[in-house]
Amino acid sequence: NASTTTTVIDSKNGSVPKSPGKVLKRTVTEDIVTTFSSPAAWLLVIALIITWSAVAVVMFDLVDYKNFS
Repeated sequence: NASTTTTVIDSKNGSVPKSPGKVLKRTVTEDIVTTFSSPAAWLLVIALIITWSAVAVVMFDLVDYKNFS
C-alpha cells in the first residue's frame, strides 16, 4: 500500500501556506486591551506625549520666552 502526499508551495516566497484552522475573531476593544497590557506600549505612549508636547511648545510658541528666562 503506497500513499502520496502533495505539498503546495507559495510562489512568492516559497513558504508552505498553513491550512485554515480555527480563526478567532477579536474585537477592537480586545486588541487595544491586549496591546496596552504591555509595559513597553505604555512607555512608547508616554514618550510620544512628551515628544509632541515639546514640539507643540516650539512650533506654536506656547511659552513666552521673555518671561521664561
